[in-house]
Amino acid sequence: MPRLTCQNCGTPVQVQGLAAICPECGLLVSVGQETAAQIDPVSAAETQYQPPPLPRQPDTARINRAIYWIMGSVIALVLILVGTLIVLVAMRRGGTAAPAPPPAPLAVAPAPKPRAAAEPQGSEWFSEKPGPEHGPGDATARPPAAAIAPGQRSTIEPSTTPPASESAADAAAPPPAPPVTQPKPAHPHAALAALKPGQPDPDRSRRLTDEQIGDALKRGLACLESQFSKTRLKDADQWDPETFAGLNALAVYALLHAGQSVGDPRFGPQSELVKGLLDRLKEYPMNGNRATYSRSLRISALGVYRRPQDRATMEADLQWLLRASRGGAYTYEMPPPQRSRDDNVWDNSNSQYGALGVWAAADAGLRVPASFWSDVEQHWTATQTHSGGWGYGPGATSATLSMTAAGITMLFVARDQLAIEAGASQSYLPLSRAISRALEWLDEGDNAVNIGAHPGYTYYGLERAGLASGYKYFGTHDWYLELAQRLIREQRDDGGWDGTDGRIAETSFALLFLARGRYPVFITKLRFDGNWNNRPRDIAVLTRFASQQFERTLNFQVADIQRNWWEWSDSPTLFISTDRPPQFADADVQKIRDFAQAGGIVFTHTERNSEEVNRFFADLARRAFPEHPFERLPEDHEIYSVVFPIESPRPPLMGVSNGVRLLMVHSPTELSRHWQPFPTRSQRVHSELAINIAAYSAGRRELRNRLASLYVPEPDAMPIGTVPLARLKFDGNWDPEPAAWPRMARIFQSQTGIALRLEPTDISDLRYEMAPIAHLTGLGDFNPTQAEIDALRVFVVRGGVLLIDAAAGKRQFADAVEQKLLPRMFAEASLAPLASDDPILSGVLAGSYDLREPLLRAGTTRPSTARQIQCMRAGAGLILYSRLDLTTALLGSNTIGIEGYSPQYAQRFVHNLVLWTIARIARQQ
Repeated sequence: MPRLTCQNCGTPVQVQGLAAICPECGLLVSVGQETAAQIDPVSAAETQYQPPPLPRQPDTARINRAIYWIMGSVIALVLILVGTLIVLVAMRRGGTAAPAPPPAPLAVAPAPKPRAAAEPQGSEWFSEKPGPEHGPGDATARPPAAAIAPGQRSTIEPSTTPPASESAADAAAPPPAPPVTQPKPAHPHAALAALKPGQPDPDRSRRLTDEQIGDALKRGLACLESQFSKTRLKDADQWDPETFAGLNALAVYALLHAGQSVGDPRFGPQSELVKGLLDRLKEYPMNGNRATYSRSLRISALGVYRRPQDRATMEADLQWLLRASRGGAYTYEMPPPQRSRDDNVWDNSNSQYGALGVWAAADAGLRVPASFWSDVEQHWTATQTHSGGWGYGPGATSATLSMTAAGITMLFVARDQLAIEAGASQSYLPLSRAISRALEWLDEGDNAVNIGAHPGYTYYGLERAGLASGYKYFGTHDWYLELAQRLIREQRDDGGWDGTDGRIAETSFALLFLARGRYPVFITKLRFDGNWNNRPRDIAVLTRFASQQFERTLNFQVADIQRNWWEWSDSPTLFISTDRPPQFADADVQKIRDFAQAGGIVFTHTERNSEEVNRFFADLARRAFPEHPFERLPEDHEIYSVVFPIESPRPPLMGVSNGVRLLMVHSPTELSRHWQPFPTRSQRVHSELAINIAAYSAGRRELRNRLASLYVPEPDAMPIGTVPLARLKFDGNWDPEPAAWPRMARIFQSQTGIALRLEPTDISDLRYEMAPIAHLTGLGDFNPTQAEIDALRVFVVRGGVLLIDAAAGKRQFADAVEQKLLPRMFAEASLAPLASDDPILSGVLAGSYDLREPLLRAGTTRPSTARQIQCMRAGAGLILYSRLDLTTALLGSNTIGIEGYSPQYAQRFVHNLVLWTIARIARQQ
């Protein structure tokens, strides 16, 4: 085996046969390239015979050509594969990267025409035509043999020049580049495609709601009802006759109030169940050792519905209680005639219940002498402890919550009844010193929430004190909210409550606390530094009159100006009354403005017909609502006829309106001096007008419960995503209800975890890249410019959703939209009703509501054709249009005089629309 030296690089190469490849430079080294003297000495020593030089072999050139052709083909294929991968990766990334240019392909000639010769010739070696030694598509080159000069690399390259006999069209040409699909541009709102509505805000669910109270009442109602055998409690033999009669009366009283609170028709005044319960209740004699409790509770139960057939029993119980009173004090039973209060055979628990029974009779219209109320006031004033509270019996020196609550209630009740007997002039009397001291005791520390050993009894007593005084807070405690939360935590699985006085009594007291405290707050009186309470019982007597007119129990409330404005919003009506101008800071005025813009109405009132006070309230209107005029309301304004038609001459009223509703109403003359629970004919007009003002903002029948506040707090949790929404601005009243959409955004985020980012935007500046949804509303005439029309058209065509409604259902804006806007945007398109099976209405989307049946505000009179939301599809987008109000409904208020959808329906429609928009973007992606 000879070893030769490479002539190119000098590397020794061991040759087996005729030739070998140099391991260093890659050139072919063959026998015959060197002389014998140049053979490696080691190789020469190993052989005894040195053959003569051989002639050049044509196979050497052929091998070189094959090697270089194979190497070039491999490199070309690698480049093609790399280029293809780059294109695929770019396409997979959504076209965000520019595709790399394709590599230059191998020059491949078209298939040649058939030839007679059996052997391939010329460029056919590089043809893809199957040959005798190649399978289909084999492009392996077979170059002809050629000589390679010694010491040279093979330079033969695949031929790309066609034979002269072939036309130019047959010439080999590069094939076209692989087709590359240009990626779509990124969607401007692609980030929304991944949003999925989540669960309601868990922190929000920990706040006590009216729905939770309603659920607790229903469960407690079912539990207490299960203790009855037809029309009386079961297991009567467990108690003595008097205890059983009183417990039965307490349970019936609780059933009626709880049933009324949750709207259970089985406990309505005409139901057979109620008739049976009340008729059976009248059969008990109630003359024994629990007669004071029993008769008081029976009057209270019969007084819920005040049926004419119950009046005789109520009168008999009233007379018994009047005879049993000893100077306004009571014991368990009828005391001997010779016994007086000074004999100290009384206790404050019986004294409370005896007076409560008399009060229930008076409230039902039975006659009670004024002397009785004087005795009650004197008794409770005389027995007050040095701390301002009350204890249980004679000589008590320390106070308890249950007895202090009893004392406050009795002093308020006595003062109210004395004022009624004395006439309107006494309503100017300030609160007694005894009441002020008692309220100070409740305001101190945690006195108002330290329940003590008899929880149900104390809950019921505190509820009476809270409702009699109207105070929302005792000290720092929102007494109803805090104690209702506690009761709901303590409720048993079967719906009842346990306690010292037994399951039936404890459950009855708990139901009374929850139900009576839950009733709607008709009006809230604002407490401020100054003469805010010249007539301490003005709204108390007005609310009692309103309760009679609406035939349902209503409450009133006192709220402090130092509190946040949303703590005033248990009622939609804020009453401010004085005879001397107070000093309101800018922060106070801002609270008043916020309260009104959130859906409430501010009812201001001048006492003693003071012109100085009238000027103060006119200035308050300008400070709170500088963008709206303060002017006299016309005599045909609907506020004069909301509930009661007020006859001429009508008392004058001033007001501030945002064009949709009244934000403020002011009476420049005194109305409250005529307010009475049982007004005379001449007094009624003043009470009726005040009720009209309150009902205007609350609705005629849609009065909401205490904790069903319109205020929606900011969500505590971070949003999972944000949807931009454009609020469209134009030259006019484009935002009559500034608080509506922010409230809707808080509701939507609390329900879905998705935030709405509201973007006030000039119409002419609107672009689809800004927001996928835009909302247009307004009042009065609307004259869009060509630039505004063009911007809206492009927004819709590109895929935007345009929602339009006429605020308050006002026709002028609706007509302008239909005549001046939509025809100029899309002349060939027309509006059509949004189909009930459309995903926006049908509730098929995850987290959406079924809105196929539209719900309208009470009093909406539009024909059925105007009640359907209309739609227009253009380009990739959608227009939704309503002649009825959607905007004001987002406040949640039931203000009278608005033609539109109910608040719940409008809020759910917007909810569905946003979810539908997100889902549509996801489909487009």
